[in-house]
Amino acid sequence: PVVGLDEGLFSYDETLREIILPDSFDGISKKAFAYCVNLQSIDLPSHIDTIGNMAFYGCTSLTEITLPDSVAAIYDEAFAGCTGIIKVNLSDSLLHIGEEVFADCTGITEVNLPDSLLYIGREVFADCTSLTRVTLPVVHFGTGLFSGCSSLTRVDYKGSVSQWTEEMS
Repeated sequence: PVVGLDEGLFSYDETLREIILPDSFDGISKKAFAYCVNLQSIDLPSHIDTIGNMAFYGCTSLTEITLPDSVAAIYDEAFAGCTGIIKVNLSDSLLHIGEEVFADCTGITEVNLPDSLLYIGREVFADCTSLTRVTLPVVHFGTGLFSGCSSLTRVDYKGSVSQWTEEMS
Protein backbone atom coordinates (compact mmCIF):
# COMPACT_ATOMS: atom_id res chain seq x y z
CA PRO A 1 0.00 0.00 0.00
CA VAL A 2 1.00 3.63 -0.49
CA VAL A 3 2.01 5.11 2.89
CA GLY A 4 3.23 8.59 1.97
CA LEU A 5 3.98 11.17 -0.69
CA ASP A 6 7.28 12.34 -2.12
CA GLU A 7 8.50 15.69 -0.80
CA GLY A 8 6.74 18.53 -2.59
CA LEU A 9 4.76 16.18 -4.85
CA PHE A 10 1.74 18.48 -5.25
CA SER A 11 3.40 21.82 -4.38
CA TYR A 12 2.12 24.76 -6.41
CA ASP A 13 -0.72 22.71 -7.94
CA GLU A 14 -3.38 25.37 -8.51
CA THR A 15 -5.95 22.85 -9.76
CA LEU A 16 -6.12 20.88 -6.51
CA ARG A 17 -9.33 21.66 -4.56
CA GLU A 18 -9.82 18.67 -2.24
CA ILE A 19 -7.60 16.00 -0.67
CA ILE A 20 -8.89 12.61 0.44
CA LEU A 21 -6.03 10.36 1.50
CA PRO A 22 -6.32 6.57 1.85
CA ASP A 23 -6.13 4.90 5.27
CA SER A 24 -2.71 3.48 4.36
CA PHE A 25 -1.08 6.91 4.80
CA ASP A 26 0.87 7.40 8.02
CA GLY A 27 2.17 10.94 7.50
CA ILE A 28 2.22 14.00 5.26
CA SER A 29 5.67 14.75 3.86
CA LYS A 30 7.54 18.04 3.72
CA LYS A 31 5.94 20.57 1.34
CA ALA A 32 3.55 17.88 0.03
CA PHE A 33 0.79 20.42 -0.71
CA ALA A 34 2.62 23.74 -0.22
CA TYR A 35 1.19 26.68 -2.14
CA CYS A 36 -1.88 24.82 -3.37
CA VAL A 37 -3.75 28.10 -3.23
CA ASN A 38 -7.12 26.68 -4.31
CA LEU A 39 -7.10 23.73 -1.89
CA GLN A 40 -10.30 24.00 0.16
CA SER A 41 -10.58 20.77 2.16
CA ILE A 42 -8.47 17.96 3.56
CA ASP A 43 -9.73 14.57 4.74
CA LEU A 44 -6.88 13.00 6.70
CA PRO A 45 -6.71 9.26 7.47
CA SER A 46 -7.65 8.30 11.01
CA HIS A 47 -4.21 6.94 11.93
CA ILE A 48 -1.86 9.52 10.39
CA ASP A 49 0.82 10.47 12.95
CA THR A 50 2.79 13.42 11.53
CA ILE A 51 2.34 16.54 9.44
CA GLY A 52 5.67 17.46 7.81
CA ASN A 53 7.47 20.79 7.51
CA MET A 54 5.59 23.24 5.31
CA ALA A 55 3.17 20.45 4.30
CA PHE A 56 0.31 22.90 3.64
CA TYR A 57 2.27 26.16 3.63
CA GLY A 58 0.45 28.97 1.82
CA CYS A 59 -2.76 27.02 1.13
CA THR A 60 -4.80 30.20 1.37
CA SER A 61 -8.21 28.66 0.54
CA LEU A 62 -8.25 26.19 3.45
CA THR A 63 -10.80 27.27 6.05
CA GLU A 64 -10.69 24.46 8.63
CA ILE A 65 -8.12 21.96 9.87
CA THR A 66 -9.21 18.87 11.79
CA LEU A 67 -6.43 16.55 12.89
CA PRO A 68 -7.27 12.97 13.85
CA ASP A 69 -6.37 11.89 17.40
CA SER A 70 -3.48 9.84 16.01
CA VAL A 71 -1.46 12.96 15.07
CA ALA A 72 1.42 13.30 17.54
CA ALA A 73 3.55 15.92 15.77
CA ILE A 74 3.10 18.93 13.49
CA TYR A 75 6.42 20.13 12.15
CA ASP A 76 7.71 23.62 11.32
CA GLU A 77 5.50 25.92 9.26
CA ALA A 78 3.10 23.10 8.38
CA PHE A 79 0.13 25.48 8.03
CA ALA A 80 1.92 28.84 7.95
CA GLY A 81 0.45 31.41 5.59
CA CYS A 82 -2.90 29.62 5.36
CA THR A 83 -4.75 32.90 5.65
CA GLY A 84 -8.21 31.38 5.10
CA ILE A 85 -8.11 29.05 8.12
CA ILE A 86 -10.75 30.09 10.63
CA LYS A 87 -11.04 26.92 12.72
CA VAL A 88 -8.33 24.56 14.02
CA ASN A 89 -9.23 21.25 15.69
CA LEU A 90 -6.10 19.68 17.14
CA SER A 91 -5.50 16.07 18.07
CA ASP A 92 -6.06 15.17 21.73
CA SER A 93 -2.81 13.19 21.61
CA LEU A 94 -0.69 15.91 20.03
CA LEU A 95 2.76 16.04 21.67
CA HIS A 96 4.80 18.41 19.50
CA ILE A 97 4.05 21.62 17.60
CA GLY A 98 7.09 22.88 15.69
CA GLU A 99 8.13 26.44 14.94
CA GLU A 100 5.79 28.87 13.17
CA VAL A 101 3.22 26.14 12.49
CA PHE A 102 0.29 28.58 12.26
CA ALA A 103 2.23 31.80 11.62
CA ASP A 104 0.40 34.30 9.42
CA CYS A 105 -2.89 32.38 9.64
CA THR A 106 -4.76 35.64 9.87
CA GLY A 107 -8.26 34.09 9.99
CA ILE A 108 -7.86 31.96 13.14
CA THR A 109 -9.86 33.44 16.02
CA GLU A 110 -9.57 30.84 18.78
CA VAL A 111 -7.34 27.86 19.60
CA ASN A 112 -7.63 25.24 22.33
CA LEU A 113 -4.26 23.51 22.74
CA PRO A 114 -4.54 19.95 24.13
CA ASP A 115 -3.18 18.97 27.55
CA SER A 116 -1.09 16.25 25.89
CA LEU A 117 1.41 18.79 24.47
CA LEU A 118 5.02 18.50 25.61
CA TYR A 119 6.51 21.16 23.36
CA ILE A 120 5.38 24.23 21.43
CA GLY A 121 7.97 25.86 19.18
CA ARG A 122 8.76 29.53 18.75
CA GLU A 123 6.37 31.92 16.99
CA VAL A 124 3.71 29.24 16.45
CA PHE A 125 0.95 31.85 16.22
CA ALA A 126 3.03 34.82 15.08
CA ASP A 127 1.00 37.41 13.20
CA CYS A 128 -2.33 35.62 13.64
CA THR A 129 -4.00 39.01 13.71
CA SER A 130 -7.57 37.72 14.28
CA LEU A 131 -6.63 35.42 17.18
CA THR A 132 -8.56 36.57 20.25
CA ARG A 133 -8.44 33.61 22.67
CA VAL A 134 -6.11 30.70 23.42
CA THR A 135 -6.28 27.89 25.95
CA LEU A 136 -2.70 26.94 26.84
CA PRO A 137 -1.72 23.82 28.81
CA VAL A 138 1.26 23.56 31.13
CA VAL A 139 3.99 23.07 28.53
CA HIS A 140 7.36 24.45 27.47
CA PHE A 141 6.87 26.97 24.69
CA GLY A 142 9.26 28.91 22.50
CA THR A 143 9.73 32.66 22.29
CA GLY A 144 7.33 34.92 20.43
CA LEU A 145 4.47 32.43 20.68
CA PHE A 146 1.90 35.20 20.15
CA SER A 147 4.04 37.94 18.58
CA GLY A 148 2.01 40.16 16.28
CA CYS A 149 -1.32 38.79 17.57
CA SER A 150 -2.84 42.25 17.79
CA SER A 151 -6.37 41.02 18.66
CA LEU A 152 -5.38 38.56 21.41
CA THR A 153 -7.30 39.50 24.55
CA ARG A 154 -7.40 36.25 26.52
CA VAL A 155 -5.00 33.40 27.30
CA ASP A 156 -6.42 30.71 29.57
CA TYR A 157 -3.33 29.09 31.10
CA LYS A 158 -3.99 25.78 32.82
CA GLY A 159 -0.97 26.02 35.11
CA SER A 160 -0.19 28.04 38.19
CA VAL A 161 1.13 31.58 38.42
CA SER A 162 4.55 30.22 39.45
CA GLN A 163 4.64 27.87 36.43
CA TRP A 164 3.76 30.78 34.12
CA THR A 165 6.44 32.97 35.73
CA GLU A 166 9.03 30.20 35.37
CA GLU A 167 8.12 29.64 31.71
CA MET A 168 8.32 33.36 30.94
CA SER A 169 11.75 33.84 32.56
